[in-house]
Amino acid sequence: MAQPRQRHTSFGKNYIPKSHPIHAFKAAVMLACDRDGPGEPLQNAVSLRVTFRFPRPKSHWGTGRNAGALKRSAQLRHIQRPDVDNLGKAVMDAMTQAGVWRDDSQACHLTLIKVWCNADEKPGVTIRLETS
Repeated sequence: MAQPRQRHTSFGKNYIPKSHPIHAFKAAVMLACDRDGPGEPLQNAVSLRVTFRFPRPKSHWGTGRNAGALKRSAQLRHIQRPDVDNLGKAVMDAMTQAGVWRDDSQACHLTLIKVWCNADEKPGVTIRLETS
């Protein structure tokens, strides 16, 4: 789930609607950080590698006797929306809220990757964190 643009009220207040699915996504990332995170907020520089796995659309798969096989025309790279920078921002904001680090400015090396799921994979996010 990509970080959406904030909405603005006539009173100058910025917000993201409570019904937006980004809130559930961030809650899931925060839960994973609570379960598998460092416990105490990190104080040093951090390298972060995040891989986002998306399900392939049905149009990428063959039909009939070719069911389960990718079509030749299926894209190898995930070049659709959401934008990879907005995906990364959502994950880093959730990690800040979960207390993984003091601030996401501690990330000195960031690798963000979008991929299509293989037939045996489930969609999701893999986060690898290393301290320097």
